[in-house]
Formats: sequence, C-alpha cells, structure tokens
Amino acid sequence: MLVWMSLAARLAPLLLMTSAFLVATRWLHDRLSQRNRIAGAAAAILVLIAGLFIIIPYAARMGLIVGIRYAVKDHAWPVVSQRVDLYERWGGTLEGNLLFARGMARANEHRLPDAFTDFAAAAQSDDPLVSRTDAVLEEGLCLYAMHDEDRAKGMLLSLPDSFHGAAERDYILGRIAEHHGEPAETWFRKSLAADSSFGPALYRLLRILSQRHDVGQALAAVAEFRRANPAEANAPYLNAMLSAIQRGEVLVDYEPFRLDA
Repeated sequence: MLVWMSLAARLAPLLLMTSAFLVATRWLHDRLSQRNRIAGAAAAILVLIAGLFIIIPYAARMGLIVGIRYAVKDHAWPVVSQRVDLYERWGGTLEGNLLFARGMARANEHRLPDAFTDFAAAAQSDDPLVSRTDAVLEEGLCLYAMHDEDRAKGMLLSLPDSFHGAAERDYILGRIAEHHGEPAETWFRKSLAADSSFGPALYRLLRILSQRHDVGQALAAVAEFRRANPAEANAPYLNAMLSAIQRGEVLVDYEPFRLDA
C-alpha cells in the first residue's frame, strides 16, 4: 500500500511537469510566431526537447520502482540489483527501501560487506517502507556470515524478543553460543517457540540432546514439533533422527540454515 502511495505522490509532479512544458511550448510558439514563424517553431521544439530530457528519466524511475518491488517479491535478486543500479543511473536517490532491496540482492550474491553497508544505511533512513528491525536483523546475519560473531551477537541482542524474525535471531544466537563453547539449548528452544516450524532449530536442539543421549527429551521435542506441524508428522527425517538418537548415536554436526533466500 505504501509503495502505491509513494508512486501516487510521484505521479502528481509528473503530470504537472508535463502540463507545464506543454503550456510553455504552446505559449512560446504563439508569442514568437507573431514576429517570426521559424523562431516560434524552433523555440517550441527546444522547450519540448528540454521537457523530454526531464520527464523521460522521471517516468523511467517510476517504472523501475514498481519493477524493483515485483522482482523482490519473486526473489529475482540479479534483476533487483540491475534495476536498482539503473534507477540510480537515471538520477534516482536511493531511499531506505531501495537500499534494503539492494542489500538483499547483494547478500544473495555473496557480496556481504556491500550488503551490510546497504542494510546499515536502510536502518538509519527513517523510510516508512523499511522496518528498522528487519534491517538490523539482516545486518546481524551479514556479520555472522562474515564470521564477525561478536558484533553480530551484540546487534542481534539489541532486537526485541518478539518479532517476525525472532526464530532466525535466536537460532543464530544459539549457533554463536555453540561456536564459543557456551550453552545453546535455550536459544534453540526459544527459536522453536517463536516459530514451531523452524526445522534448523529442531535439528540443532536434537543434536545437543543426542550428545547427552537424552532420548526422553528428544522424543518430547519431536512430538511437540509434530503437534505444531501436522503436515510434517510422518516425515521420514524425523523418524531417522529419533532412531539414531535411540541407538545412542550423535547427530552429524552440520549447518541446516541457509542465510541466503
């Protein structure tokens, strides 16, 4: 909704500019033609050309704004990156929402330092189309991916306990705790509490439980996951993990969470 309101706000100046140049063209033509028809025609053409040099880039930027939003919705990140760069090339000022979109594109292109810069600028932009919480979360994810875990931890801990990205935030904090040899189980349980379908947190929790051979807690965690996700209740991977834990095995240490999307 805010995107369309933003476009509507740009449409009014476009119509005014177009009207102003058309009026100026007609006025100059009529006024100068009284003295010299060639001069009147030449002046009108020059004003019209000048108007096109202003109106066309403005209209192109409006079209790119719509195109960028649709590309973001489709997760077409190379297209997002190209269109944002083209928007800037056509003289557009990168507002917070466009910086955030380019940050997402760069993160998915593994250009993490550039993505971090964009997210930081978006978080400070006061753009109503950007959630500061989302931008800070993405900053923290970039830092984590760049192995700057101390800064990532501080940034993620600055976020509220309850928001739509809490499961990811708590999961990453749990992974940082594991890397530092600190207790991580609580973070993975918090991640599952925030999003009961967040599989990576379930896997890392079950791995911790498998390390201490806590079959009872593993059965309880999987049972809760099945209750919350009935479509996954009979998933083979759940049975495979439980069987391994019941045999006394420790689940493989791997990263089930993809930072890119």
